Amino acid sequence: MTRLLALSLGWLIAPTRPRPDSERGLSQSTEVAILLGAAAAVAIVIMVFIKTYVSHRLGEVQNP
Repeated sequence: MTRLLALSLGWLIAPTRPRPDSERGLSQSTEVAILLGAAAAVAIVIMVFIKTYVSHRLGEVQNP
């Protein structure tokens, strides 16, 4: 009888306990966020470089 009571209490208590967070998932999310941020920064630098280069060259073509 005691064993049945303990088993039934275990079934009731077990779902209410918080499960430990996966540290691997957090580190992968952080890694992805850092890589996406770095890719966005590189894309912005390239766009600014191209815009500046084209604007400079366009000025030379319009004013010979």
